[in-house]
Amino acid sequence: MTPATQEPPALPALTRNDLVRPAIVTEHVHRALRLPRAKLAEQVRCSDQEASTFLKEEALAYLIRHFRLRGDNDVVNALGGALIARCAGQVRSGLAVYGIYERGPGDAFAEAVQEIWLRVFEGAPPRGGGRRRGGLFDLESNLSDFAQVKFGRYLRRRVQDVCRAQTEKRKRAVLETEQLDETDPGVASEELLNVLRARHEDEATREAVRAAIQQLPNEPRPLRDVVRLRYLEEWLVGPSDGAVVTLSTHFKRSARTISAWLREAEAMLRDLLAP
Repeated sequence: MTPATQEPPALPALTRNDLVRPAIVTEHVHRALRLPRAKLAEQVRCSDQEASTFLKEEALAYLIRHFRLRGDNDVVNALGGALIARCAGQVRSGLAVYGIYERGPGDAFAEAVQEIWLRVFEGAPPRGGGRRRGGLFDLESNLSDFAQVKFGRYLRRRVQDVCRAQTEKRKRAVLETEQLDETDPGVASEELLNVLRARHEDEATREAVRAAIQQLPNEPRPLRDVVRLRYLEEWLVGPSDGAVVTLSTHFKRSARTISAWLREAEAMLRDLLAP
């Protein structure tokens, strides 16, 4: 470490888009580099901006790259963990803007958070495969320089990128479902319908059917709810004259799409109910 009495060395200049590291960030980096490793790992947990030990997120971004270059993974992990904990609220509120909530259905929130931080540290996933590039750990590029200037805005862009990617993924899933079959929409086979309604079966079979339905996924398509409403509550597929709520009007999808979902769920149920 640089002794406290020695003038700290100048930090490497940022090279992307003529960016300039704010003086306060440079000051925080120099202060951090004077600390013993154990003391630094302790101080990075300080989130009180008024405290004399507080280190700005932009300084943490520089320090992560600095210690990553030196192979000091213990310090890198401490810095990264502190950065994630400090920014959890910003990530949560950013995802909420796109309708992704911590207590929402499925694993959408956890998956989004994981992908956001992967993009911060490792970079964006490349098209066509290969390793990620452009994150704080990418020491061969200057693509993350902005994180040392305005980290809040840098993180917000990563949140937006992930949410847009998830939106496109959901759109593709819907389109793929709607293209499964362009034939006339029908209903489930009478044989399976009878089994699912358990008209001629005992109590054990009825329970097995209900348990199988509960195992159907609801993301990215609401297969479990569609089957439950169609087979157990006997809703109509659609369309409707407005007097009766059908699956089509309830899920705001065409009858053809609902039928495609039912066929997909049927295949899953047959496997689940197979002896």
